[in-house]
Order: sequence, then structure tokens, then C-alpha cells
Amino acid sequence: MQLIMSSSSSSRTRKIKLKSSDGEIFEVEEAVATQSETIRSMMEVIPVSEVSGKTLAMVIDFCKMHLDHHRRHHCHVADKGEDHVREWALGLFQVDQSAFFDLVLAAR
Repeated sequence: MQLIMSSSSSSRTRKIKLKSSDGEIFEVEEAVATQSETIRSMMEVIPVSEVSGKTLAMVIDFCKMHLDHHRRHHCHVADKGEDHVREWALGLFQVDQSAFFDLVLAAR
């Protein structure tokens, strides 16, 4: 079984997709799916086994910045500007070679 997270845009109820071993996909409300202890435990913690905490923190920061930038751009909210995003991204990658390699591996 594979868990595929998604949100239903037609309602406020969060839905998830479950993919069976034979490829059949079931879209169900999260409240229904979490009645299964197996599915609930899969949703609680998502292991990112090949990535250290320090690297994962940088990846999360990177993703948050880009999501924030995307929201501001598409919602026509006053943007901090492209320069701010560029400066932030350059600062993120001013790390030693080992940390940079870890970031590259985490990005794949």
C-alpha cells in the first residue's frame, strides 16, 4: 500500500489517496483512513532516511521560502522582491562542501 497525500479543493475535508499493491487508487477522507493504525502511523512521521536533521532543516527552509514567494506572487500581495529571494537563496548555499553535497543528495 502506498499513501498519496492530497487535498480536496471542492470541500474543506482533507482527503488522501491510498494506492494498493495492484495499483488501484482509493480517495478517502483522512478521518476514514486514519481509523487504520497502519495508515495513521504512516501519516504521523514520514522517514527521510538518507538526510540528516541539519540538511532537512535547510531543505524545509528553502521550500518555505519558495512557497511564500509563490503565494505572494500569485495573490498579488506586496512582494519583498526578487532580490530578497535571490539573497536568501545565496545565503542558504554558503555552506561547506560536505553540507552542499548533502543538500544535493536530499534534493534528488
